[in-house]
Amino acid sequence: MTLFRAKAERPSTEPDYKGRIGIFEVMPISPEISNLILKRSSSAEIEEMAIKQGMLLMKQDGYLKALNGITTIEEVLRVAEVQQAETEVTELPPTEETS
Repeated sequence: MTLFRAKAERPSTEPDYKGRIGIFEVMPISPEISNLILKRSSSAEIEEMAIKQGMLLMKQDGYLKALNGITTIEEVLRVAEVQQAETEVTELPPTEETS
């Protein structure tokens, strides 16, 4: 297994990347996931079902791109950590309609 390291062409604290590539986490809404959403299941339950159905997490997509030499592990960890911090939410309590 070969992993790549960014090669800085100029003195900088940031690696010199050519272009941009995204790492993604996409969750198709299957009938099972739709039912979990309608039942106001926790995000952990919904994520668990999505993973069982083949969803790749953002870090997993990034790791695959790092293995293919498209980015580096360091960049994947940096971006995924920022994204996780930005998207952490508190579970909402059930509304009167759903309790």
